[in-house]
Amino acid sequence: MRVFQGTLVKFGATWCNPCNQAEKFLSQHFNGQYESIDITQNEEVAQAYGVKNIPTFIAFGKDGDIVDRFTGFDPSKIRQAISKI
Repeated sequence: MRVFQGTLVKFGATWCNPCNQAEKFLSQHFNGQYESIDITQNEEVAQAYGVKNIPTFIAFGKDGDIVDRFTGFDPSKIRQAISKI
């Protein structure tokens, strides 16, 4: 299983409009502080983290523990999650 540390991970897909909105927001405000995982190309990673709906965001602390998790594009939740990293 892929391990993430000190980052926000956005699970989404290119055909998902809210995912695309989130990607635009993240790239404008948090460039370099997040990773995007396309669930159609990385099904095993999405399954390993229990992603059932998109966009799903998981914030990983520096030790790799999950410090926040939510589904849906919400800029305030993104800011809050990144502040926990």
